Amino acid sequence: MGPASTPGNLAECLEAVGLQASETETGMWRDLRGPLPDAHVDGLEIRPTTAPEQLADYATVLAANWNPPAATVRRFFADAADLALTADYPPAT
Repeated sequence: MGPASTPGNLAECLEAVGLQASETETGMWRDLRGPLPDAHVDGLEIRPTTAPEQLADYATVLAANWNPPAATVRRFFADAADLALTADYPPAT
């Protein structure tokens, strides 16, 4: 669960039925409506993903953070591809 989970008191509801948190994970985010960050490594190019294949490649790299690679990560990005690739990014100027 996360900040957008509903209802707003979901943590209390889950605890009330005897469930306990099994782990926590620090999340990171960046507002992508502004300019892309500068690369801090020579040869690194940061660019938005514009095709489902590129998003799948990113998901494969991200999924490799687990052993075995997390199939749920690849599935999440596959399921979200239509929404992610139609978002207004970069924003119209």
